[in-house]
Amino acid sequence: MEFSNALNEYLGGGSVTVKDRKGAEVLSLSCDAPWILMRLPAGTYTIEGQPVDSAAKPRSAPFTPPKTGQMRLVLQFPDA
Repeated sequence: MEFSNALNEYLGGGSVTVKDRKGAEVLSLSCDAPWILMRLPAGTYTIEGQPVDSAAKPRSAPFTPPKTGQMRLVLQFPDA
């Protein structure tokens, strides 16, 4: 999972919440880096994030992690 601005440049630092299909919170964290690696059980999730110290609106996206390997999920904040 990555944060980027309108120019596809990394945004360092933000808060992230991951919820399962029923809306139950699975993970909530803050990170100083522009990307986060997660290992989640099989299922469908929604991720919501917001850059730290930014007036940017929160962004969210649904995702389903692959059974093996990695996937790339980018939350873009054009107003950051």
